[in-house]
Amino acid sequence: MSRKVNQKLYVNYLTKAEQSLRIAELALNAKAFDASVGNAIHSAINALDSLTVFSLGKRAAGNHGNVLSILKSILGKDYNDIEKQFGALIELKNSVEYEPYFASEKDAQLSISRARRILEKVKTKLPKNNNP
Repeated sequence: MSRKVNQKLYVNYLTKAEQSLRIAELALNAKAFDASVGNAIHSAINALDSLTVFSLGKRAAGNHGNVLSILKSILGKDYNDIEKQFGALIELKNSVEYEPYFASEKDAQLSISRARRILEKVKTKLPKNNNP
């Protein structure tokens, strides 16, 4: 399932991705590991939305995993790596947002690393002058 979005708004999703990643890093430094993981996940979601909005004028709606089917046609050789990184992040989403268990420092560090990797790959496919 997807929703149409004005293609010019891709930069807003990119900005949200950058902001969420910065907050994830701040939360890690403050030892707020669940907040760090949650923000890293939202960074990745927004980064991928920026790419699909820019390329196709739509973003995934409903299940966050839906974005992967949209991305296949856009990413080419980068698809497998992004699928792996994003899948690992999404696996943690339910746990950090709804379960009574806490994320570890290692979870936070890995989540930030995965989100950063996704964001960097996405930026290579977007216009350089519009990156926040």
